[in-house]
Amino acid sequence: MALLFGLDHLATRARRNAENLIILGGGRPGRRWSRPIELADVLRSAVAETKHYARVRVQRPPDLALHGDAVADTVHLLAELLDNATSFSPPESG
Repeated sequence: MALLFGLDHLATRARRNAENLIILGGGRPGRRWSRPIELADVLRSAVAETKHYARVRVQRPPDLALHGDAVADTVHLLAELLDNATSFSPPESG
């Protein structure tokens, strides 16, 4: 099971790196939503893209939704921040 999670996370990192290059090149990532997405779902998506997801604790966010055009960028940004936070903080911190 750990091997499958490792492969899934590697594929996720590769997609995020490709999105970084697309953004740096002035393009837009391919993931898009046409309707508003609940903030809780956006946060869950970002946590799911994080290698050390078990260390992340998310409190119940307000009942808000993000415009569909902002979802992919927000998930990407939050996932990068969460990866940095969990990578550069002590393992016992939560």
